[in-house]
Amino acid sequence: MEHIILYIGMHMIVIKSIRGYFINCPAPGQWNFQATQYCPNIHSYTCIYDDNNENFTETCHGPKTYGKGYKAILRENIDRKPCHESRYQPYSFRTVWNSKCVFLKSDCSDEGQFTVKNGLISEDRTCGCDYRKGYAFTNSEILSFQCKPTIEDCSCYQKPCPLGERFLSKGIIWYINKYYN
Repeated sequence: MEHIILYIGMHMIVIKSIRGYFINCPAPGQWNFQATQYCPNIHSYTCIYDDNNENFTETCHGPKTYGKGYKAILRENIDRKPCHESRYQPYSFRTVWNSKCVFLKSDCSDEGQFTVKNGLISEDRTCGCDYRKGYAFTNSEILSFQCKPTIEDCSCYQKPCPLGERFLSKGIIWYINKYYN
């Protein structure tokens, strides 16, 4: 029993001593433990990216809530910043358990795919199939020429051209999908 108490005590000392070398925010399962160690009120604990020092910093000035498309950062005070072009935030952001935009945007880089629109800071990219190279959506229910990967299957496949045609066009793909699939 004494060994267990000594072991736990040593771990607490190590955790407190490495606070100056804190590189990442605690995982959600460790958040409350870290909050009790750092702030008198655990509900005010925030681990957030410090834009000035370019690292993560713990504060007792949270939580804050920001609208869609923004993440929280520290610039003397907690502030907001638009999501990086590779990420998006489709709902309001709260600085509890996180300080970056939650979702990674889809690649639109599978065979035959390309990016139609990069999407706003609050939405995913829109993908399309390169009909000029003979690609069409595998999902015949997609009647438009673009697709949201977070909503539907945007896979493409190479489709043979209809008789007398040298390449597929948006109109031909729509006609084939509507009447022949």
